[in-house]
Amino acid sequence: MTDNTPLLKPLTSLSTVSHQYVEAVPDINENLDNSLNDELSNKSLHDNVNKNMIKNISINLGFMFSWFFFSTLLSVFNKWLFSETHLNFTLPLFSGCIHIIIEYCFSIIIMKLFPQFQPAENSFEVMDNLTKVIPCGVATSLEIGFSNASLRSISLSLYTMCKSSSLGFVLLFSFIFGLEKMRASLIIVVVIITIGVVMMASTQTEFVFQGFIMVIIASALGGLKWSLVQILSIKNSVAFNPFSFIYILSPSIFFSLIILSILVEGIKNIIYTPFWNYGVNSVIMLIFPGIVAFAMIVSEYWLIKRTSIITLSVAGICKEVITMGASAIFFKDHLDLINILGFIVTIVGIILYNIMKYYALKEESLSQKLDYKTVPLVSKSRISVAESPQDTEENLVKEQA
Repeated sequence: MTDNTPLLKPLTSLSTVSHQYVEAVPDINENLDNSLNDELSNKSLHDNVNKNMIKNISINLGFMFSWFFFSTLLSVFNKWLFSETHLNFTLPLFSGCIHIIIEYCFSIIIMKLFPQFQPAENSFEVMDNLTKVIPCGVATSLEIGFSNASLRSISLSLYTMCKSSSLGFVLLFSFIFGLEKMRASLIIVVVIITIGVVMMASTQTEFVFQGFIMVIIASALGGLKWSLVQILSIKNSVAFNPFSFIYILSPSIFFSLIILSILVEGIKNIIYTPFWNYGVNSVIMLIFPGIVAFAMIVSEYWLIKRTSIITLSVAGICKEVITMGASAIFFKDHLDLINILGFIVTIVGIILYNIMKYYALKEESLSQKLDYKTVPLVSKSRISVAESPQDTEENLVKEQA
């Protein structure tokens, strides 16, 4: 019987075995290429994050310095206007009404020229108006009234020091409304900054109890106002801008102020005040702070929109430092050693806070775990993080499915 079994296996079989063996060996060059690509991808990711953060920090610093300038100018002018030792204008509530009218007119002009800033129809439901819009307007009007009235009897330095207590009220209402998480590091930084401001004003002010109570009430109302503003901003993030904000809140602010003005200051005093003897100058002196206030509001609301309420409050400490310096220049408030030490403590607190939040934000941005709550000088929603190749492939598979 003939044996038909070949002496050698077919060459194709050997080729198959050889091919399978080669595939089982790791490709070192391919692994090196992948490693290099990963390193380049990570470097590109870091570069994109850094560029976006620098860009947004620069924009926010521009809004911040504008806010500093207009706010300081408004504080100095109001002190000169209302103080009993200077111009002695006795109608701070009526003055607030004029300011609101000016701001309302400017907001309408801006929205007519730029329709994209117009609020959407029925932006807020009835309950939103009753529980958020109107309370925010009333709180703003009361803050304006108490702030202006307090400047008649206390110095600008004492006023500035007491207004710094709004940090505590901002934190309180932010915790109540769930806008911020209570963290020991945040509280410590705010305490450091507040101590610095108190030191700056501790030896240079003349204490007047009535004015002190007024400005503390104004600070509490300011904390409530800012918390409600952030809630409203979250509610309607597209249409809610500084101009629509003024347009929406001005009616409730104006009617609250005019009612208070009539009840407290009286129609007779408004009509027959000696202030009108200045003629055209009296009108200019009432309109000018309204224009400044509008510019200040635009700056601060873009700042809070791009960052957070806590960032605005901490930056406000730096603004108060500038205001106290202006008070020393224009109203001869004395600054001694403890005031200078307070200035240093305040600056250290501000720098510490922003360094801490900068690195926290950078780490969260790289891990793509953003909570959209508290940021330093940049909003997390404005940081673009590049997708990894794996994420891109997964998204492509999902789209094809």
